[in-house]
Parts: sequence; C-alpha cells; structure tokens
Amino acid sequence: MLGQELPALIAEGSTSIKIFMTFDDMRLADREILEVLDVAREHEALVMVHAEGYGSIRFLSERLEREAKPRPAITVRHARSPSSAKQPIAPSASPKSSKLPS
Repeated sequence: MLGQELPALIAEGSTSIKIFMTFDDMRLADREILEVLDVAREHEALVMVHAEGYGSIRFLSERLEREAKPRPAITVRHARSPSSAKQPIAPSASPKSSKLPS
C-alpha cells in the first residue's frame, strides 16, 4: 500500500512528508519509518520526522498521572530583565497573557 499511496501523493505535487514517532494514533514503528524513507528516496521527496522517544513519553506521562500531576507547570523565559527570566504560569495560560513582575 505504501509503495502506491506515497508515490501517488508525490505525483500530485507533495514534495515533503511528515511522520511521527509518537502520538498513539499517528506513530510509526521503526520498520515503517524505514519503508517511508526508502519510498521517499526513490521518488525524491523530503521526509520530516517528529522524533520523540515514545516509550519515555508514555512512562513519564503515566507516572505524572499516577501522581495526579497531568499538566506540568510551564516556565516562560522573557528577555526583559533578570527578575523575569523564569516566571512560572498556570498550564492553561498562554505566555503572552502571563503577568510579569514589576
């Protein structure tokens, strides 16, 4: 199937493909990644790999969930002054909406 679908996408004008090593519904196994790379090389397409350690992510995520910490705090680094270099914000807040210390 890969040998037919990917060449068809490239023939229709796609010049690059993004593949994932994480996310349950999108991740590819090592063999599948190699197959994509092989077909892409044959048809001169660029492959971008969203490369993350799936096993490590699952392990750490499950541990955080067991500890009732599903969302780690976000650290925002601002270039304004040394006192605002590390300003923790709530997980749901965006960096642009965070209040900086005076």
